[in-house]
Amino acid sequence: MIFVFLNGPRAVIEARIASRKSHYMPPSLLDSQLATLEPPTSDENVLPVSLSAGPQEEVAEVLHALEGRIGSS
Repeated sequence: MIFVFLNGPRAVIEARIASRKSHYMPPSLLDSQLATLEPPTSDENVLPVSLSAGPQEEVAEVLHALEGRIGSS
């Protein structure tokens, strides 16, 4: 199992949540979610992905990293 951990500045996360239509989580819940977030540790087989690019680039990064991990096992 590999965990993909999307991480980025609060402002980026809030903007992405606010742009979603008909989504169950409103931006008003973001602070409580971030307050209780326990980032994964290195022993949890985690693939950290920065939210500094756009969603398409982030997906491409994940797929590329997974291909490397799966191909080397």
